[in-house]
Amino acid sequence: MEKGLVPLMHFVLLGFLPMWRMQSSKHPAYAAGCGQLFMADARAYRSAGGHAAIKGSRHDGITLPRTFRNAGFMTDVVDGTDLADVRMYRSSAEVIRGVLKNADEALARPALIVPVTLFCFAPLASLIGCMIFLVDRNNTAGSLMLLSLVAACLSRLAAARRFSQPLVSAFLHPFALPLFGVLQWVSLSFRLSGRRIAWRGRLQS
Repeated sequence: MEKGLVPLMHFVLLGFLPMWRMQSSKHPAYAAGCGQLFMADARAYRSAGGHAAIKGSRHDGITLPRTFRNAGFMTDVVDGTDLADVRMYRSSAEVIRGVLKNADEALARPALIVPVTLFCFAPLASLIGCMIFLVDRNNTAGSLMLLSLVAACLSRLAAARRFSQPLVSAFLHPFALPLFGVLQWVSLSFRLSGRRIAWRGRLQS
């Protein structure tokens, strides 16, 4: 779970956030960060209200940069590979809870859940389609499906090498991404039923 799902957070960020727009606009909608490691100007942090301003949130990666931008400050996302090593979770249960507690403040919303689902199940659909077409001796369609799957895994492999992630995460991609999508639906169902995942003493009301 740790090697399959945790690197996906990086992949999803790069897949959904228009980096050029995030770096050229102060609009809070483009706010993003990495909750494990923030670097901030102390005066700007205090002026924006710091973590006290987001005490009702469990997703610092979105809400703290958004708080900065609402206060008129600029934020950015940078490559911290050479700055720190961070291990967020130490068990499969912690990984699942971590994804669930972030999801309902990020992608597990009614307006996003359908495109997110299509995005998450595309690699698995390519794998299944490839197998079906090759068994059916439709070699052209099967080869195209296989090519799309290989392209997805190669892009993950390149990112894993570049950002010092476990290389096995690239090969788990066709299975980890659909699981990530399923967890978005679980989080949405929790949200609609009024259930919240507590995290480090914080529970959103």
